[in-house]
Amino acid sequence: MSDPSPNEIYARLCKLSTKKRQRELLEYTAGIRTFEKHIGTMTKTLKQDEEMYEAAKASAREEAGRGNVEHAVVHLMDAKVLRMQILSARSSLVLLRSNHFFHRVMKQMCEDAELGVEYNQERLRSMLPQELRDTLLEAVTAMRTDGLLDPAAEEARREVGA
Repeated sequence: MSDPSPNEIYARLCKLSTKKRQRELLEYTAGIRTFEKHIGTMTKTLKQDEEMYEAAKASAREEAGRGNVEHAVVHLMDAKVLRMQILSARSSLVLLRSNHFFHRVMKQMCEDAELGVEYNQERLRSMLPQELRDTLLEAVTAMRTDGLLDPAAEEARREVGA
C-alpha cells in the first residue's frame, strides 16, 4: 500500500467535520511547538559537543607534544566519543526539522481546508520546491542507522558479563 498523495490528504481534511479538523489543527500546532523546542535544544547541544570535540583534539595534541602518550590517547578517545555524539545529533536534527516542516505543512493544509481554499497539484508542489524536496529526501534516506548502537551494546554486554 502506498502513501497517500497530497491531494488525498487535503481531500480527507476537507471531508472532516469542523470539530475534527480543529482537533487536527491543534495537534499539528502543538507538534510545531514541540519540534521547535527540541530543535533549539539539539542545536545548543550540538554546538557544545562540537566545542568540546575541538577542545579534546587540542588537548590530545598538547599532551602528545609533551610526551604524555597515555593522556593523549585518553583525549583522543574522548574526541572519538564526542564525534559519534555529533554525528548522532546531526542525524536527529535532520529528523526533527523534517517533522517540524511536515507539521507546518499539515497545519497550513488544515487551515486552508477550513477556509475552503482550492488546492491543485501545482499548489501542493509549490509548498516544497523540488531542490528542497530532493535535498530533504536525500538526507533522510542517506541516514542509515543500522548497527549504529552495536558497539555500545557489545560493550554493555561485556560490562555486565552477558
